[in-house]
Amino acid sequence: QVMLSDIADSGLSVRYTMNNQSTSGTEYARATDFGDVASATVNDAQWKYKISELYASYDVAPEVLSFPVTVYGAYGINHDAEELTNTNGNKKDSFYYVGANIGSLEKMGDWTVDAYYAKVEAQALPTQDISMNGRGNLSGVGTAGNPTTVATAANAAAVSDRSNFKGWTVEAGYSITDDLVFGMSYFNYDAADDTIGTTNDFRQLQAELVYAF
Repeated sequence: QVMLSDIADSGLSVRYTMNNQSTSGTEYARATDFGDVASATVNDAQWKYKISELYASYDVAPEVLSFPVTVYGAYGINHDAEELTNTNGNKKDSFYYVGANIGSLEKMGDWTVDAYYAKVEAQALPTQDISMNGRGNLSGVGTAGNPTTVATAANAAAVSDRSNFKGWTVEAGYSITDDLVFGMSYFNYDAADDTIGTTNDFRQLQAELVYAF
């Protein structure tokens, strides 16, 4: 990882990250690390991830507005993605997101809003690293893995993915007191490519009260 923070006091920060999660060898104990199947060959695109990500953020100068504002975004690609039958003979290897955060929560009466749009293709990220959309894959159909290269077709179906989605999230918070925060979140996601895997659309409205001791 390489990062340049607040370049020349401009408010602009840039970060490049390389994450290599590819596995090599003849056997890999998935149950040990992921709780999926006891062992299987690793010549399986489900486990081939060498990801580059470029992230940038910009903090708007405090004198411009009366509240803090940060805009941010990222683009990434999985260099190890392969053309598969499951992905219609194409590489579905990229992801991006863009958003903005307004306000901050420090004392009573403060508020904040964070909103972002994201698109993650089927082979872009390993499922264990995806949490932003909550979408999951309720029918348990793998979109990145190749069922012919794992122990059984049933095990392949059990290795489900949370990738292949696009949509947006809005989160808001308000400090009722210095210690009590009320928050609301709304998630709205669909399949990025409805010809791959399942089309588990996801909508969720969430509210919470957080008390800091």
